[in-house]
Amino acid sequence: MAARSRWTTFWRSSSINSRICLAVIASALLIAGCSGNKKTVGLDLDVYLHPSSSDSADILLQAGIDRRLSDNPATKGSLIHVRVTGGLVTLTGAVKNLATKDAAEQIARETELTLNGTAIRVAKENVRNQISVER
Repeated sequence: MAARSRWTTFWRSSSINSRICLAVIASALLIAGCSGNKKTVGLDLDVYLHPSSSDSADILLQAGIDRRLSDNPATKGSLIHVRVTGGLVTLTGAVKNLATKDAAEQIARETELTLNGTAIRVAKENVRNQISVER
């Protein structure tokens, strides 16, 4: 019995070690990437995905608008959330003044991205500005 329990303990620890090793290798590959020549842009975003939306154009527009809002001096630091579903952009959140609210809407209307040579943009009438102004 003692020999069997030692073998089982060895087998379990060996299996755990191999899983840890595999996880470390997979993490290293993800961090390093598969190609040294690959150019990527990193975005740190809180992306809202509507349950019925699986359109990549919506996801890209949402990420692009959110990035432009965080980079723009007029809207930087404001609490603005962007949701894109079926090409319809909804802006929510709270800002300190009306000028910031208007700037956020303008940024959403003017955002244009290109994916594989195809332009992705928001139709001007498809922006709902539901941002509230703090008083």
